[in-house]
Amino acid sequence: MVIVKAALIGINGFGRRHLDQMFQLQDQGIVELIAVSEVRLSLQDRQLLEGKGIKCYADYKEMLSSERELDFITLATPIHLHAEMGIEIMESGFHVLLEKPPAVTIQDVDRMIHASRQTGKHCAVNFQLVSGKAFMELKQMITSGALGRIGTITGTGLFQRLNEYYHRTPWAGKNKVGETYILDGTINNPLSHLLNNMLVLSGLQAAETVQEIVPVQVTGELYHANDIEGEDTSCIRAHMSNGVELYFYATLCGAEETTPTIRVEGTLGTAVWSYDNTLTIEKDEELDANHFGEEDSLENMYLNLIHVIRGEQYSLLCPVASTRNFVLISNGAFESSGEIFNIPSNAVLNVPKDDSVATIIKDIAEIIQSASDDKLLFSESGVQWAVGTRAMKMSKYEKFPAYFDFAKEVSKVRQ
Repeated sequence: MVIVKAALIGINGFGRRHLDQMFQLQDQGIVELIAVSEVRLSLQDRQLLEGKGIKCYADYKEMLSSERELDFITLATPIHLHAEMGIEIMESGFHVLLEKPPAVTIQDVDRMIHASRQTGKHCAVNFQLVSGKAFMELKQMITSGALGRIGTITGTGLFQRLNEYYHRTPWAGKNKVGETYILDGTINNPLSHLLNNMLVLSGLQAAETVQEIVPVQVTGELYHANDIEGEDTSCIRAHMSNGVELYFYATLCGAEETTPTIRVEGTLGTAVWSYDNTLTIEKDEELDANHFGEEDSLENMYLNLIHVIRGEQYSLLCPVASTRNFVLISNGAFESSGEIFNIPSNAVLNVPKDDSVATIIKDIAEIIQSASDDKLLFSESGVQWAVGTRAMKMSKYEKFPAYFDFAKEVSKVRQ
């Protein structure tokens, strides 16, 4: 068995999870971790890495020029660095496993797709929840026509992030860092897997047409209850070119966390997939729930890329080209909303929790349940603090931002 040689850029935050995963694969004789690049490398981590014979770099560019025998590099840096660094890795001659989201703007993801094609280097995006057995089973059901013609796909996710979450890093909750877009919030960070998986499912009936399935219209409503620049609560309606409608509802201001789910409704039945690797089928008035057990979805993504590099598999679970619709809908939601709307203080609770504070939107679980049941945006379902927005046509959308007013967002936060 050929052992692939790898490096990791960024070991703090979720990068630590990648480091642990690479150690596990190294112990299994699958990967050899050659080098790590980290600008804030602690003495303890340096001693750990060098003790294992792993080279340490503060400058990733130096690593790219020095370590020429690498097969792939994992990139686990902050969101706004993904595009430039990912392109540079591919142009330096290496495959890349890129932490999600791939990029923030449609122009940047298009550059990444172009770089992958021009260099012939794989760019796998770590939307790891596409790899589970329950999700694979749902994909097969849609592809085979077991659910009939798909009409709507609805995703709901309620998380709770304490105030300290927005102080863990300078870019948390921001729309821009300097002149670089980041759009940190439900869509591009904690609940990005939900939207991406919805989009994967929306295009599985593509055999009926020779044209690529893309979003043609997006309406988004973006809000924040926390004192941040970005959004912490969102709802999106997207019309796909094959007639499928997507409804996405997300918040980081829940009274408690619930397991995110995706509900797929077809002419012959309904399926509900959840983050806990469960698939429930509702068909012919019968209910069949199947829990597929725990899986290491991050390991799945690594093994998939490794098998593709070795020529043992032919396709990535999540190549960068497949994420273009995700970025397009994200950009469309921001453009549609026009700004991030404040949720008034009388609709918010601030609850002390774990030496921090939880900012909770009153009745948000009920609000999301009602809106998702009726396939309505918040403004259409009678929510008092909600604001109606315009629909964005996406057919010729090529550059973000076209309408979103970042100056207005910065001004609002500073007031």
